[in-house]
Amino acid sequence: MGTRAALLNGFAEEGSVEPLICRFILKSNFDQFFSQGVSLKTAQRGDRMRQRFLLLASFLLLSSLSAGRPHATTEISASEDGRNSVVTETETEAWPPGAMACAVEQSVVNAEDASVVRNATPRIRKSHPGMYPGVRPSESLRRKIADLEDSLPKWMHDFHVPGVSIAFIEDRQLVWSRGYGVRCAGSESQVRPTTVMEACSMSKPFFAYLFLQLVQEKQADLDRPLVEYLGKDYLKDEPRHKKITARMVLSHTTGLPNWRRGGWGSGGPISLAFDPGTRFRYSGEGFLMLQRAVESIADAKLDPMSQERLINPLGLKHTRYVWDDRLMVEAACGHDRDGEVKASRKYYRSANAAYTLYTSAEDYARFLVEIMATDRTQKHSLSSQMVDQMLTPNSHREEQNADWGLGWGLRNATPNGDQPKLLYHNGSNGTGFRCHSEFQPERGTGLVIMTNAIGGKELYTALVEQWHAAEE
Repeated sequence: MGTRAALLNGFAEEGSVEPLICRFILKSNFDQFFSQGVSLKTAQRGDRMRQRFLLLASFLLLSSLSAGRPHATTEISASEDGRNSVVTETETEAWPPGAMACAVEQSVVNAEDASVVRNATPRIRKSHPGMYPGVRPSESLRRKIADLEDSLPKWMHDFHVPGVSIAFIEDRQLVWSRGYGVRCAGSESQVRPTTVMEACSMSKPFFAYLFLQLVQEKQADLDRPLVEYLGKDYLKDEPRHKKITARMVLSHTTGLPNWRRGGWGSGGPISLAFDPGTRFRYSGEGFLMLQRAVESIADAKLDPMSQERLINPLGLKHTRYVWDDRLMVEAACGHDRDGEVKASRKYYRSANAAYTLYTSAEDYARFLVEIMATDRTQKHSLSSQMVDQMLTPNSHREEQNADWGLGWGLRNATPNGDQPKLLYHNGSNGTGFRCHSEFQPERGTGLVIMTNAIGGKELYTALVEQWHAAEE
């Protein structure tokens, strides 16, 4: 049990008002009001306000209880063991329990903050684990999580990643999640499983699922040229693009580049590197072309369509294809290679199927659960046959030694290939976010890793390697 929980439980005397006051002081989520990820300056100002409130509340509590008799309690202080700050305990005749709990909590926070400055590998703040009704991680999963948490502080330090959020799936259910570190460097805004980050290119398989809903409903066809849905040519002076189909887009065989020079919104020229359908070339432009076809078919923009068809039915409360100011309460800042807040970050006001999805580790894990669910009778669910199509190889990506299905990469989970195939996708946005997701349908397992810094790629690579090494 953590210090905070132990203190709160220890002072929960029946009929006592002080523990209730202390619970309010310690458990109120000041971060979401004062540090909303808008900027480092805003977050730091929120931290100062939070500290002043805690000091004032503690003073009022002490004053109100000063006439009470002393109580035997535990005094906690920080000392150095050469690596991290440690907590020592001594019995004292001191303050009433409610006041002591509040004062101790603040001293522990201050000690941990100091350790971040003093130590080469600092301790990291951890949110309470996300626990879900009726499910519990297995003993083997709990051991792997414990090993991961031993390694995570060093990875975050070495790769300059202020915040990480992770979710785990077992037996086709979301069973555990947790946030580590802070949403914005220089603030106390705790990362949680619900913290909103950018899904980056993990937006693509989410969109693929939406498109396959239209295929299942006979509104679209995987092998019909997209220009027939658009009603006009998509590219000038490039007749080969008229052959491009949705299957080619989802398996990255269109011949289109990732992005045209100047970015997708520039309207600049674009050409194909090879005849469509002949080989692999990763392309965000292809997904944008398919998005335009889908919006023409459905006569609706991507963001509201995704909410109606998938986001709302799955109960994804922190997921949108465009920025919504209501996400600010849980939003993280993006960070550069040094772990500094990227001041130039912009929010996506126009949806792009290839990379603008905002989500949380918990929400994206629920999406993976939907793909692996055995019950395919829900209105928003793809049939088993359609899921099989999505997860069947259509192309091969040489540099990753992986096949590619309709939106997902497929590869061996271990070097010797003695496990069921693993489906995966990761993402990288210039705004300072890196993420990774993977799942094994035959086993019903999966994980999602969201990070708020450029160094997050190195972090999730190390994490995934350790994770699979434990399975060999």
